[in-house]
Amino acid sequence: MFAIEVIPIVKGILKEKLTYFSNKEIPLGAIVEIPLRKKTAKALVSGKTSILEIKSQLKQADFSVKKIGTVKVKNFLPTEFIESAEETAEFFASSTGAILNNLIPKQVIEKSDKLKTESPEKRHNVNRHEKLVIQAGEEERFSTYRNLIREEFAKNLSVLFIAPTLEEINRSKKILEKGIEDFVFCFNSGMSPKELEDKWNRAVALKHPILLISTPQFINFPRSDFSTIIIERENSSAYKDIRRPYIDVRTFAEIFAKKLGVKLVFGDFFLRTETIWRQENLDFSELTPIKFRTVSSAREELADLTGNKNKDGDFYPFSEKMLETLEFAQKNKEKVFIFGARKGLSPLLTCLDCGKSVECQNCASPITLHDEVGKRKMICHKCGFKKDAIDKCGNCGGWRIRGLGIGLESIEKEIEKLYPKTKVWRLDKEIARTANQANKIIAAYLKSDDGILVGSEMALFYLDEKVDHVISATIDSLFSIPDFRINERVFSLLLRLKTKAEKSFLVQTRLPDLSLWQNLLSGNLIDFYRNELEARRKLDYPPFSLFIKIIIQSTQKETAEREAEKIKSDLSEYQSIAYPAFIPKTKGRYVMNILLKLDRDKWPNKELLEKLRALPPKFSIKVDPENIL
Repeated sequence: MFAIEVIPIVKGILKEKLTYFSNKEIPLGAIVEIPLRKKTAKALVSGKTSILEIKSQLKQADFSVKKIGTVKVKNFLPTEFIESAEETAEFFASSTGAILNNLIPKQVIEKSDKLKTESPEKRHNVNRHEKLVIQAGEEERFSTYRNLIREEFAKNLSVLFIAPTLEEINRSKKILEKGIEDFVFCFNSGMSPKELEDKWNRAVALKHPILLISTPQFINFPRSDFSTIIIERENSSAYKDIRRPYIDVRTFAEIFAKKLGVKLVFGDFFLRTETIWRQENLDFSELTPIKFRTVSSAREELADLTGNKNKDGDFYPFSEKMLETLEFAQKNKEKVFIFGARKGLSPLLTCLDCGKSVECQNCASPITLHDEVGKRKMICHKCGFKKDAIDKCGNCGGWRIRGLGIGLESIEKEIEKLYPKTKVWRLDKEIARTANQANKIIAAYLKSDDGILVGSEMALFYLDEKVDHVISATIDSLFSIPDFRINERVFSLLLRLKTKAEKSFLVQTRLPDLSLWQNLLSGNLIDFYRNELEARRKLDYPPFSLFIKIIIQSTQKETAEREAEKIKSDLSEYQSIAYPAFIPKTKGRYVMNILLKLDRDKWPNKELLEKLRALPPKFSIKVDPENIL
């Protein structure tokens, strides 16, 4: 008889591990079914002990030990993966079960008894661990990846290539598979159970090395010959989970690669500031020399929109340079892509009499004005609330409600007025709800002779080809977000836009004095990085410290504030501050944040970790958060 220690692969379980008994010995790493809360759940076997050894402890326990359920599959997860999950759980003040639940797709757990795995005897440590970075344009970056993959294939070793989104998986596959099509496998969490089972078992059984391209959830694919893990688009915020347990897959990948003894490569056009800083401090090595200069064949210009007005004296979002570009493109039958940072007709609605912005009645987020089949609607992009546009201010009763800012729909309508005979496509989440819809819009646009595409950042995931002219029509609104990473995000976004331009690249702004524009248009990445790093050094922001954000929500504002002050007091030794969230009310609940600032080298801190893990589940904990809003 054995006492089996398991990690439940579910969210919301406060205990890290649970104990069951079994009359059979079950290997570590097996997936089993357990009775839990009057239901059946999947769990990972993490320990086993003879009942005789802990007999006295069981007699004194104030609970009964239940019998373990069915063994779904033996040796499903290697020890290195379990240990990496445990270490990741410590870093993010979470439970190992929640980490496993996040890193193993649901359909993989459900079909675990039908998916092939390698026996522990086959698993080996290749002992080639090193951490590498590559910062270069897409063409050079993927050329380096191709060379690396072929070198590993020649050594009879496989490569795991992780991309943050499905669109980038498909794009990467097109570029990397040439000449090795039979050995390339793509996985994502949207696969059907049948497709998953078939592709999984073929990829495990294939004797030839493989290139596995996947989203982060398949980082534990069971082949022992992986020698390299590539994290592409390392700067993408998609690697940070927006749901519990709020882990960063890049952190897990570092831990996992070290335990496996394999190479880890972080790659992007422009790496995170933290990553470049770590490379300068010898935590990473260069796969190829870091490129701090970008060269473009396109003409690059900045248009100052300050004081730009139409004949009625109202702000007009099209500069003379933008109008000239559109006119030139129409005459020469050339394509234009116009980027807009905000959706709708107007990102904000404001009363000119009292100055109050119109807010969502559910979550207090700014309301965006949209046009739906000729009828104006107010939509909250935070919670989805929608209602007909108002004529009167709810605060003062005034009738002068005015839209502020320029959204994608406004850009689209203005272009249709200027060029009624030209086909204009719009691509954002309001228009394309699925990848198929987005691909159809892009295909039709690229097929046209002189089409104009108006799109949000979403369009960049689907626009594979360069186009003649690229215009950033509205970007300034992003700078109003009080986030310490916002400059880096804007810079990275504009660099990606710039790479899509064949003949001209134009940025419009009402903030012409920002040094960021000069760095962008000159392709000077090193000066931008140095300025960004110095600004963070002065404020002791990451990478010079580590933030931990605790989020409190309550239906009562006073309750949220009171609980925030209590936690702030309890954790005062960690430079804690309490403040309302940037959007202070979400779905009828008031939101308060507590921010802790720590020495990065002193985390995980055992004492603080215990305090954080002891907090009730209603509090959300984000370690090294993407933002502190």
